[in-house]
Amino acid sequence: MEIVTSRMEQGTAQGIQQRILQGLQQGMRQELEPLLDRLFLDARLQGFRQGMQQEGCSLVMRQLARKIGKIPDALLEAVRGLNLSMLEELGDALLDFNRREDLEAWLREHGDRRVEM
Repeated sequence: MEIVTSRMEQGTAQGIQQRILQGLQQGMRQELEPLLDRLFLDARLQGFRQGMQQEGCSLVMRQLARKIGKIPDALLEAVRGLNLSMLEELGDALLDFNRREDLEAWLREHGDRRVEM
C-alpha cells in the first residue's frame, strides 16, 4: 500500500510540475511573441532603409560620373556618407553640375547636414 501511495504522490508531483512548466512556457510565449514581432519588424525596416540608401547612393554616383566624369575617392566617400534625404537633394542638384568643382561646392554647402536620419 505504501508503494502505491508513494507512486501516486510521485505521479501527482510530476503532473503538477508539468502543468507549472506548461503554464510558464505559455506565459513566456505570450510575453515574448509581441517583442519578437517588434524586433523582426525593426530589423526588416532597417534592412529596407539600408537597401534604399545603397541604391540611392549607387544611382547618384552613376549620374555624377556621367555628368562630370571621374570623381576622386575623397568625394566619393563624402557622397557615400550622405543620408538618403541628402542623396535625393544631390540627385536633383547634380542636374545643374558641369564640373567637379560644382560637386565640391555642393558638398561644402550641405556638409553639416549629412548626419544619418
